[in-house]
Amino acid sequence: MAGSSQRAGLRRTYCKRLYKRSGKGILAPPMRCAKAGEAEVCHYLAQNGEFVLWVVEGRGLVERARGLHSPISPTATQALGRVLLGTLLIGESKETMETVQVTFKGNGPLGQVMAIAEKGHVKGRMNAYTVESDLVNPGGNGTVGDAVGRQGVVTVVRKNKSLQQYTGNQQMGITELVNGEVAEDLTNYLVESEQINSALGLGLVLASDLTVSSAGGYLLQMLPGATEDTVEKLEQSVSSCPPVSEMMEARMTQREVAESLCGDLGLELVFQKTLGYGPCNTTNLSERMAGALKLMPVTEIRSILEEQGMVEMECEFCREKVVFTEEDLVARGVLGGE
Repeated sequence: MAGSSQRAGLRRTYCKRLYKRSGKGILAPPMRCAKAGEAEVCHYLAQNGEFVLWVVEGRGLVERARGLHSPISPTATQALGRVLLGTLLIGESKETMETVQVTFKGNGPLGQVMAIAEKGHVKGRMNAYTVESDLVNPGGNGTVGDAVGRQGVVTVVRKNKSLQQYTGNQQMGITELVNGEVAEDLTNYLVESEQINSALGLGLVLASDLTVSSAGGYLLQMLPGATEDTVEKLEQSVSSCPPVSEMMEARMTQREVAESLCGDLGLELVFQKTLGYGPCNTTNLSERMAGALKLMPVTEIRSILEEQGMVEMECEFCREKVVFTEEDLVARGVLGGE
């Protein structure tokens, strides 16, 4: 099996050691595993009110993305899966009406890697879906950092309609990549751009047939007024955890992962939620594709119509195709009704 896991700690403390589960402090039943195409997230609040924690099990969602974007090389699957789950976690940490777009732009062969989380869904795309090292070695021993790139930036754009009159249409933060491995880069963004003391971990394991065997992650954030004692306890417990990929591959529940991360610090379940890949329904796709066509020169659209009798557009996120006839394009205002 091919696996990957990485995490960034509260003071950028990176975890390497094994863990000891406390079995204390979680006042909630275990969460079920995600169904095909879905992810399951649990949101916990510390009983002392000093931190919050989100834990996601996302094998179904990442496998759905892998299938939609096939053919895709193993390292590209790892990169896309991490960015999808990282974006999902950041999206869950904010208002429910907020849209979060995360874009990695590194100097690696994958080019731009993007994910968008909104309304209980997340979707992603990349410029390239093949890493040359994976072609030479189909087992996928390449690193995500090399595929994304060690140099570049991560950009996070937040849009919240309910706060638009106070903050403007959107808020954007840009930070340099730490190493292109995704979790460290997103943690650095949260610390440097949003000034939130955070720990984020992501992990993904591929089966021998290169399908997704397990995938998941967590986001732990300190709240205002957190004491130094709590921070130190969390640093110790987080640093003693195994890699996320090991916990997910062992089929640990979100509750068990939370116990491992927080030791004997008590937690209460705030909510549990199902999220899906997408959404890219036909209506939304048609509107979005028509909007993209409006940006193209009319002469180019006319040329395609003359050659093919229609214009076909493909969604970069779900690979669904939308076909427009000349009548469709006139009705949508893409072409004039000469």
